[in-house]
Amino acid sequence: MTHYHFRRLESYRVGGQGDTLELAMPVPTSASGKVMRRCPSDVCAPRLFMLGSTPEHRAVSSEARCPPGRRPGSDPWTCPYCGREDELTAFMPAEDVEAVTGFVGALVAQDAADIIGEQLRRAFGTSSSSSGGFGISFKAARHAAPAPRLPVRHDLLRNLRCDSCGCSYGVFAIGLFCPDCGAPNVMVHFEREVELIELQIRLAGELEKEYGEEASYRILGNSHEDTLTAFEAYQKAVFRCHERKRETAPKELKNAFQNVDRAVKLFRTVQLKPYGVLCTEELDVLRRHIQKRHVIGHNLGQVDEKFEGVTRGLREGELVPILAAEVLEFTELCGRIIADLDASLRPQGDSSDAFQRSP
Repeated sequence: MTHYHFRRLESYRVGGQGDTLELAMPVPTSASGKVMRRCPSDVCAPRLFMLGSTPEHRAVSSEARCPPGRRPGSDPWTCPYCGREDELTAFMPAEDVEAVTGFVGALVAQDAADIIGEQLRRAFGTSSSSSGGFGISFKAARHAAPAPRLPVRHDLLRNLRCDSCGCSYGVFAIGLFCPDCGAPNVMVHFEREVELIELQIRLAGELEKEYGEEASYRILGNSHEDTLTAFEAYQKAVFRCHERKRETAPKELKNAFQNVDRAVKLFRTVQLKPYGVLCTEELDVLRRHIQKRHVIGHNLGQVDEKFEGVTRGLREGELVPILAAEVLEFTELCGRIIADLDASLRPQGDSSDAFQRSP
């Protein structure tokens, strides 16, 4: 029995016997080498994330952050948005399955064309009649086909590395969990927000030299606004996660997390007290920063009758001052609350034993 070799296809062979091939096929990747994954939950949003590389010999942090018994690099995996755990195959997007299937089909088609061409050449190569006056020459004609290629995926906007297991991954903006080890990663994301805010502060100093104080004031104001925007968004994301865990009816939030007292009441409904990490004086400072943000965002920084008292000694129409040190003070207070919310997502009773992953 003649055995035909599918040269291109068999280059991906990792096992199998006889005519049965066990293949390890590549999947579409982004420019940074990340692969696309999609949460299998229909109620999750935005579902799509990217999964990247991990250090070859990674050691998981000794902090008790991963779910009990979790071993990175193997099932189960976690959706960074909703926290759903499932096998890796469940996170494989349909479009990647179709892309790989098409890639395999293209390889088979090219290999089959080579095999058929070779058989025809053997059967009808070149021959001549016994009389020496007549001959047949055959040459298989084929059009050059482009080499099979997988589509290229695009990295998402935010790319981070888990500080617990070292896995790199990408999300649209906010992620709550590491997709590999399942550890809560809220603070990893918030620290990235602070990095971007600090970048704006440095930019404000550079712009002042070239474009004047007004340009610097505007950029510092943006950094102050971004602090509250991030603070609100992360509170909302964690709150919604706890609502899903408790299977309670979603509450109407609007801008509740821009108000300390309303936020405290909402968190009580899911048995959380993140604002308890601040003392009374610190809570007052936080309130003033939130009020100042409203002046900056809604009134170009000008004090009016609605915002009197935000900064003492200012008269109506004057600008509230925005100092780099105050913006950093604002991020620090918000960060302590977000850190407490991050801890609230950790599994209860998990082990703190660290382990070394085999190479």
